[in-house]
Amino acid sequence: MSLAFMPNPRTKAPPPNQASIQKMLDENSQFIQTIIDFQNKGRGNETIHYQQLLHKNLVYLATIADNSQNVQNLLPPVGYLLF
Repeated sequence: MSLAFMPNPRTKAPPPNQASIQKMLDENSQFIQTIIDFQNKGRGNETIHYQQLLHKNLVYLATIADNSQNVQNLLPPVGYLLF
């Protein structure tokens, strides 16, 4: 995970904004491309560090998504009919 996204344990981290999430998504894209490049060159062992960074970012983004959902988002819209 990029240091920009590491929360300071002594302070409450501000909620992520759209720009920081997009930055992390772009960073993930770079990690994926780097992993593919190393694998194509037969340098699989060198992908481990990038896979770990990608994993941390994905877990962080999943946590944000889980925390931002509320019950209203899970319910069907008012007037929705089930057949």
